[in-house]
Amino acid sequence: MKIQTLKEIEIAKFLHENYEECAKITGWETQQNTRVPFEELPEKNKRTMLMVAGRLKELLLRQKAIEWIKHHRLPPFGTFAEFFNITKEDLK
Repeated sequence: MKIQTLKEIEIAKFLHENYEECAKITGWETQQNTRVPFEELPEKNKRTMLMVAGRLKELLLRQKAIEWIKHHRLPPFGTFAEFFNITKEDLK
């Protein structure tokens, strides 16, 4: 699956489910009201997880863009690099 096609809701659900699963494995007791499917989370928890998912997607897309620029040996300027805020330092 390509990062570009992932929706924030899919990422948020993945993060929530895996957070709860990893918490169980490590013996971390999460809050009672968050030990539910994503759709049943309190609204503020859902919004927070969606924001985190959006930021994660941006981070991953930026990393892919850096790899693409390096692979094609493009200079770190122009619309593409500017959109992802890529600098010469990122390409070292």
